Amino acid sequence: LELTIKANNIIKNELNKTAVMMRVITIVIIISKIFNEFLMIKSCSNFKKILSINGGILIKIKSRYKRELLRIK
Repeated sequence: LELTIKANNIIKNELNKTAVMMRVITIVIIISKIFNEFLMIKSCSNFKKILSINGGILIKIKSRYKRELLRIK
């Protein structure tokens, strides 16, 4: 029982971290979109590429934690 409680706490902490990361990334995406409106620069498109890569990684992490949560239950 203690082990499952510990595992649940670890997963909760990680999910909170990913939630914060998602918020930060969405804010950054909004800012980059605003920048794109004003300045059409190549660096902005590179920035978007980096963001899309990070987004993909986060989605993978999130789905993995959901699987872990289901397994623990």
